[in-house]
Amino acid sequence: MGTTTTKGYKLPTKGDADFWNQIEFDIQRLNDHKHDNIDSQPLSPPSIVKSVQTVSAGSWVAVPGQAGTFKQTLTVPATYAVDGMIVKFFVDGGGEDGHQIFPSIQKVSSLTFDIFINDNSVALKAVYG
Repeated sequence: MGTTTTKGYKLPTKGDADFWNQIEFDIQRLNDHKHDNIDSQPLSPPSIVKSVQTVSAGSWVAVPGQAGTFKQTLTVPATYAVDGMIVKFFVDGGGEDGHQIFPSIQKVSSLTFDIFINDNSVALKAVYG
């Protein structure tokens, strides 16, 4: 019988009679792992690939009855849903380039949301993580 690694994977050794069972076990374990530090190493936040979406300055529309308020309806990137998303907004260009802002957002559907702002000349980057 081979050895078992610290995260529970089977490491067959030469001549193991149950070699294929160990390989099958490892394949299933890889399929099911959760990066929870029990069945595999945890993921660090910087290692998670983020999706970036441009929020164009030319696409803001005035909100009726709310003077000085503008909105856009955004569709979340593939694999995201509004209910489970984490999104940050950053100014894209100008003197405030890169600064994080905290606009209001409101769910429209499972895949779309409205973003509200008080300056329709600002372009943003939405970063999903």
